[in-house]
Amino acid sequence: MPRSVSERRRLRETFEEAPELYDRARPSYPEEVFDDLVAFAALPPGGRILEIGCGTGKATLPLARRGFEIVCIELGQGLAAVANRNLAPFSNVEVVNAPFERWETDSRFDAVVAFTAFHWIEPQTAYAKSARLLQDGGALAVVATKHVPLLDTYSGHRSIPGEQRKGLYARIAARIGDGSVRKTYVFLLNVAVRL
Repeated sequence: MPRSVSERRRLRETFEEAPELYDRARPSYPEEVFDDLVAFAALPPGGRILEIGCGTGKATLPLARRGFEIVCIELGQGLAAVANRNLAPFSNVEVVNAPFERWETDSRFDAVVAFTAFHWIEPQTAYAKSARLLQDGGALAVVATKHVPLLDTYSGHRSIPGEQRKGLYARIAARIGDGSVRKTYVFLLNVAVRL
């Protein structure tokens, strides 16, 4: 987790450096996460969802298939473009290229969700603004992911200066050799309801 505001801002923008790679390398979330989110947040059919930091739409897609009306806020222009492409078949989804902190609306939502993105927003803004955007009985749902970083899709690796990063990758490749690497994810769903 980044320690300072400037470090958090710098690292959260590294995903924008390789949106196509991010889209190919980042796995989707298990369907059970969405089933639980719908149940625990008591989302009505066709409910309105605001997604913070949709990236390329990995979590948006399963929600769109369930028929929810979704507004996605994505900081990165390239990531938003890939999300728009991935979500083009869904008229119930709007992708907005803007920082969550500066984006404004008079709309209220049944849920505000963030999938592995909430920690990039400054806490005082993230919670207060999310609460303000919820209608009464609406839910804030935050999914955190615990995983081993996958080289060029991990902000900590992308922020290493070029030659130093190439050296790291060469050392990792030498250790792996002709083998393969397994990556395991643990997804944590946290839901809070506005009373």
